[in-house]
Order: sequence, then C-alpha cells, then structure tokens
Amino acid sequence: MRNTTRTLYLALVIICAAALAGTSGGTAYPSLAAPAASIIRVTTGGATSGACGSAWGAACGLQHALNDIAVSGDELWVAAGTYKPTADNSRSATFQLKNGVGVYGGFAMTETLRSQRNWTANVTVLSGDIGAAGNNGDNS
Repeated sequence: MRNTTRTLYLALVIICAAALAGTSGGTAYPSLAAPAASIIRVTTGGATSGACGSAWGAACGLQHALNDIAVSGDELWVAAGTYKPTADNSRSATFQLKNGVGVYGGFAMTETLRSQRNWTANVTVLSGDIGAAGNNGDNS
C-alpha cells in the first residue's frame, strides 16, 4: 500500500511538472502562466471608445480604460490632470476600479517606465467635483 501511494504521488508530481513546463513527451499543453500585463496610457482628452492606450499619442480616457479596456493584471498610466467620472452633472457617476488593475498617476506623457513618473510634479487628481467648483452639495 505504501509503495502504491508513493508511486501515485510521484506520478502526480511528474504530471504537474510537465504541465508547468508546457510539454510532456512532445505533447503541447496550454500555458498555465498568466497573460502578460498591458500598460494602458490615459489622458484627460483620451479616446472614449475603440482601441487605445498603447502609446501616449493614442491614449484612452479614464472611464473608457476602466470600463472597457483594462483587465486584471493591467496597469493604467494616468497623465497629469484632473479626471471627473462624467462630462455632465450626473451625481451618481463614479470611477469603478477593477480588482487587479493598477492605477498610477503622475505621468508627463514621456515615460517609458513606471519608475520614471513624478507624481509630485505631475499631479493627477480623480475628482467628484462635477458641478460648481468648491460646492460640495453638487458633487458626485
């Protein structure tokens, strides 16, 4: 009984190792690795529909990136500016963040690495002040 248990355990270890390696005896298995994360660039005047975000010159709007483009593992690189959840006065509008999506502000739109951002010099604000500036009674 003990040899049978040891044999089954060893077989399980070999199968798992082969699956992680992607092949076993020449047979290809689907990769178990997570898909590569995407960097999605966001600006205040970014696209509100369609494909975008692959470069600063083709950036997305924040709501479009959050709602339609980003998936878990992605990073949103948000350029300096003030972002509001709506262009009108809809007080129920919000920014809906997604699990596993990193949101990083402080970009001057020249960076190629996240470590190059300067969030103190390139202030990025997510604001609910959608009505009269400074009036808390009409915010979202």
